[in-house]
Amino acid sequence: MTDQQSIKDFAPTLERQNKPVSSLPDTTLVTSTPPSFSENEVKTFLKDVYGVIGGLTPLPSERDLNYLVTTETKKYVLRISNEAEPKEHIDFGTALLTHVEEKAPHLPIPSLVLNNNDKLISTLNNAEGKELSARLAKYHDGIPLSKVTVDQ
Repeated sequence: MTDQQSIKDFAPTLERQNKPVSSLPDTTLVTSTPPSFSENEVKTFLKDVYGVIGGLTPLPSERDLNYLVTTETKKYVLRISNEAEPKEHIDFGTALLTHVEEKAPHLPIPSLVLNNNDKLISTLNNAEGKELSARLAKYHDGIPLSKVTVDQ
């Protein structure tokens, strides 16, 4: 997919929201680099925003910054979204997880954790001052997608 194709595909969505196509970000998810924060910054964020203190293990991701967070009694996954990720996509993903959890609690999907302000989506600023979205989810044991192979 090229940048022009992704802009073209996304343009009708923006038009329905009465936003000009020129409001698209300069970078796309395909070309932008994942967020970058020091381990100390992430630990401070977790403590201040979620009240969670634990060790961090980086998890693979093509566009976001993900960590396995291990406390003395629980495990979580912290996902800091790419700055090029449209807010609508983050909101949709959050609403989808919440809906499935409410309607089909027997399914093994990640439950999102409320922050200290009773919100499912938190924000933090990167070094350039850009506000990024973050979500904390309860960890489910299993095989990470990055390690799954498909037999052909």
